[in-house]
Amino acid sequence: MTLYRVGSLSIGERRELCLIKNISAGGMMVRVYCTIAEQTRVQVELKCGHPIAGTVTWARDVHVGIRFDDPIDV
Repeated sequence: MTLYRVGSLSIGERRELCLIKNISAGGMMVRVYCTIAEQTRVQVELKCGHPIAGTVTWARDVHVGIRFDDPIDV
């Protein structure tokens, strides 16, 4: 059984829940519950008050890949 971390995804003024499947210093793959187009600017919040800005680089079914604007410390 695999457990995924829950995150909050901000798309403009809208906030959605997501499941974080993979994460690295440069980006992440998440499962989303809404449609998000490639090249959409987003912010992902893993911990309350610590948003990470990035861009959706690919979208397939319920999974999207997000490239961070700046590398993070994982």
